[in-house]
Amino acid sequence: MSALTESIPADELAARARDVRPGRVVQTVIAAIGVAIGWVIGRFFRSIGWLAGRTWLIGAFFAETVVYGFREGAGLPQPAPEKPPGQA
Repeated sequence: MSALTESIPADELAARARDVRPGRVVQTVIAAIGVAIGWVIGRFFRSIGWLAGRTWLIGAFFAETVVYGFREGAGLPQPAPEKPPGQA
């Protein structure tokens, strides 16, 4: 373990830490807050989009079931399923 601690340039790191100005620290903190807020907003809109898509699919499925039920209840014939292209 002592070989690892000897390989760390403590004097160089201390000198670099003394050279850092408080303004740079403040800028870094402000930038980190901005990134965090942007990330939260992005995730929010992504979640809203996912929820809207799922709601649309559920609504479309429900509408199809209502139409199917109406046709069955009224005794109307169900439309024949379409064959995929290329099949006879």
